[in-house]
This record gives sequence, structure tokens and C-alpha cells, in this order.
Amino acid sequence: MIRGAGKIAMLTRKTFICGAGSAIAVSALAVTEEKPLWTAGLMTDTHIGETVESCERVRLAYELLNDLEVDLVANCGDIAERYTERGYKILRRIFDRTFTKKKPQEIWVYANHEHVGRKDEPFETVMQDVRKLLRIPHDLYALIDFKGFPLVVFPQWLDMERAENLLAEAVRKYPGKPIFVFDHAPAMDTTGGSLTGGTQKRRELFNRFPQIVHFSGHIHGSIRSERRIWQGEFTAHNLGCLAGWSGAAVGAAPARKDEFCVAVMEVFSDRLVFKRIDVR
Repeated sequence: MIRGAGKIAMLTRKTFICGAGSAIAVSALAVTEEKPLWTAGLMTDTHIGETVESCERVRLAYELLNDLEVDLVANCGDIAERYTERGYKILRRIFDRTFTKKKPQEIWVYANHEHVGRKDEPFETVMQDVRKLLRIPHDLYALIDFKGFPLVVFPQWLDMERAENLLAEAVRKYPGKPIFVFDHAPAMDTTGGSLTGGTQKRRELFNRFPQIVHFSGHIHGSIRSERRIWQGEFTAHNLGCLAGWSGAAVGAAPARKDEFCVAVMEVFSDRLVFKRIDVR
């Protein structure tokens, strides 16, 4: 979708019907006066640098999401191009100054580029420094209760046993609810590009949890492509790359490979609605 002239206009439309047993209907078509239970602004691969200018697209996204008064804002990893104290502090300041209408729940995913420049140190140590600089309210792994729904956060370097235990805990505590998983790498052979950029272990694990709605980045494809959403044994939405995209998006590729779109998810009692919005 695109914002402009006082209205929001749809860029692309498609309805996705859930796989057997998932009990989740995902739609990009629904137009209704019904108020969602909550809304989320979703982005990934922002790859900021050490300047205010490098945060410009994220700032535009935050302004849009502030206008929409979303309840949750997620960044699914590769927040910066490389570890940068200055850049993280700038981004924190922009976040705090922008969200004036409502303070949203924050989700931040820890990924490889946060480790660039400090590869000689354990990623857990580096990520804790990132957490302090961005004032992230959760740890590398997290199970968060949000308005009666489970939010699960995974780092890119995923301990499968720990991840499975966290998912099993979410199933026990939230029977019948979708499990929203915020991650960086996609599961293999799900969304576009994941056949080579996804991980087989994630696919094997998530296949056992049809309740999962999995958000990822890493692929750097265009969020405008309909292949960004996949439904099979579970539901997956790859969020593209706000810093720019590469590869092909047949039938949806803009003239340039700049990316200015983020996703907004509306959560209803019986469905999820995704809107892809140009932040300009």
C-alpha cells in the first residue's frame, strides 16, 4: 500500500488461505470497519550507519507507524551495517522522539551484521552491548505476553533445542493462539529466496508448530513481491530489506532497487491482514 494525498492506496493484493490445522487466515484483501485487536509495524535489514542520514528510511517508517498508532514495532535484524555505538544511539533517539502518540511494544532481532567489526568476540557478548545501546527491553531469546498473544524472539544463531523448548512453552501457555515468531533467517523453501537463503533446521522445527507466524529478513528481496508471504505447514512472512533490495521480483519490480516499504499487520480474532505501505 502507499500513503499519499491523505489516503492509503493498495500496491498489490492477494488472499492467502491457511494450511490444514493452522487455524490462521492471512489476507491482504480484507476491507472492514471492524477494529483489529492490535496492530504491528514490521521491518527488517535496515542496515543503518553512523549518521543521522543513514537512519532516514527508518525515521520515515517510524513516522508512518506513529501516525497509524501501531501497538508494536519490530525490526527483524541486521539493524546496522556493522556494530556502531554512534548509530545505535542515534536510532534510539529517533525512536523515542518519533513515537509521541503511543509508546509501542518493541521487538528487536539480533543478527549477523550487529556482530560485524567484533567477530573475534562471542556474539552473545556483542549482542548484550547492542541491547544496552538500543535499550532493548528483551534478551536474545524471549517469550513475551502481548495482549494475550505470545511473541517469540530468536537470534540469527539459533540453538534449536532452546528454540523448540520456547515454542513448546508458548503452545502450553497460549492454547489455540497463533505464535508470532520474530527471527532473522527464513525457513528453507518457504518465502521467495529461502531455498538458498533459508535454513533447513528452522524448516524442520517450524513444521511441527502449525500455529507459527514467522517473520524474517536476510534475503534482501522486495517486500512488494507476493512471494514474501507463504503458507504451508505454518505461516511465513519475509519482510524484505528496508535498506534496498536485490534480485528479481517479476511483475512487481520497481524501476529502481531502493526500498521504502514496510509491512503493517492487523490482528483480528479470526484472521491476520497484512498491508505493505510506502513510508514516503
